[in-house]
Amino acid sequence: MPHIPYSRRVVGGLLIAYAVVYVMQYLGSSFYDSPQRVWDILNVVSAVAVVVALVVNVRSVRDGVDTALLCANGVLAVWFFHVWTDLLTLAEGEPVSVHHDVVWEMVAAMMPIVLGATGLKLLRGDR
Repeated sequence: MPHIPYSRRVVGGLLIAYAVVYVMQYLGSSFYDSPQRVWDILNVVSAVAVVVALVVNVRSVRDGVDTALLCANGVLAVWFFHVWTDLLTLAEGEPVSVHHDVVWEMVAAMMPIVLGATGLKLLRGDR
């Protein structure tokens, strides 16, 4: 088994753990009052996680690894930052458009997949 640097294992484990937390919040948010407060916190963590995963996946492509995960990560980053920045600029009480709701659902589907796959890649020691 190849030696995997401790930092890569930690980042990989954190990405996988966050992917699980994200799925749990997504599935459970309809069962309690005021889930938006939790989403406000998770969106900041998501922004960091998406950028970290993007850096990892860009480095992987430079090392000659398959580009599919980088492409998925790139699409996730564009969609996430597009709808999140629009959400941050909404006036108090202003409704979110249907377009943004649809994109948020696609982000919610992609976030755990991309972060989990990137985390697993780091844990395995794959480039």
